[in-house]
Amino acid sequence: MEHNPCLEAVSSTLNDICNVDGQQVFAGIPTVLRGDFAQILPVIRSDTRQATVNACIQHGSIWEHLRVLKLKRSMRVTASDANRVFLTFVNDLATCHKR
Repeated sequence: MEHNPCLEAVSSTLNDICNVDGQQVFAGIPTVLRGDFAQILPVIRSDTRQATVNACIQHGSIWEHLRVLKLKRSMRVTASDANRVFLTFVNDLATCHKR
């Protein structure tokens, strides 16, 4: 996870570059952030737990402007030719790694 101030800085920079009012997030450019926000916390060395929590994106000013989408089903579980190719690729990687 990226620290909240970093994401706010990117948003502010994009707003400046695009001459957009500061109320828009990422200058209105569609942006995809991914991850499990409840599982992966930013790393803050030698600080308190509260400082780590406050660095999370959920505690920042842009969080209220974001829309969270959740996956309903794993596309890797369904049987298809693309998934077979991917599975072969992953198995080949595992085999090479064992050598």
